[in-house]
Amino acid sequence: MSSIFERGSLPVLEALVHFTAARHRAIALNIANADTPGYRAVDAPVEDFRRALARALLEQRSSPAGIFALKPRGGIRPVEGGFLEVRLGPAGGAGIPRPDGNTVDLEVEMGRLVRNGMLHNLSAALLAHQFGQLREAIGERVLS
Repeated sequence: MSSIFERGSLPVLEALVHFTAARHRAIALNIANADTPGYRAVDAPVEDFRRALARALLEQRSSPAGIFALKPRGGIRPVEGGFLEVRLGPAGGAGIPRPDGNTVDLEVEMGRLVRNGMLHNLSAALLAHQFGQLREAIGERVLS
């Protein structure tokens, strides 16, 4: 029997929070190395994550128990405890190398940082809301 933490939106939101946290670290690394000669911008494999998430959601819909199983390939893999390990790779659409070999474009990175931060905050807020609903159900206090 599967638990409530293996179906519905909880595992999807958890995976999204972990992925956006890993992507945030990659963007921060790029910004921190914006002036490092020879540094190549990195990013989390966004398309790999999207494909894995879409595949898992399709499998969840067809599963009688509605179980969510994120089985990504490439730079993302589940590790013990249900967390995701995200291997950083070259940034897609990285800037043109400057004369010193650095490919970080600060304007692009700041845009990625803002978009990723908003997605992270949204998914964390939705996750907190889901746990709040569980807490209310367990406490038998339903707010109308």
